Amino acid sequence: SPLGPTPKLVIDLERLQQLPKDKAGPLARYAATIQSQRGDYNGKVLSIRQEDLRSLAVIYDKSPTELTEELIGWGVLDPEARRAVEAF
Repeated sequence: SPLGPTPKLVIDLERLQQLPKDKAGPLARYAATIQSQRGDYNGKVLSIRQEDLRSLAVIYDKSPTELTEELIGWGVLDPEARRAVEAF
């Protein structure tokens, strides 16, 4: 695209583990599924695709933008992620 590469959506797995399970449970399970598919268990971060964020937004019953704000607020997602979501 002329705007250059899409900003990455990067989940901070260490921060994710520190969050209360009632908040982070669905995201943690989703992240674990992606890790098992990739065979990548030792990363401190996990990059996800926009489609993954859309799926997570459905699970959390929020819009992708709302969920992004929430995850940034939790410290799980870098504020740069806003630019990726604005591309929806």
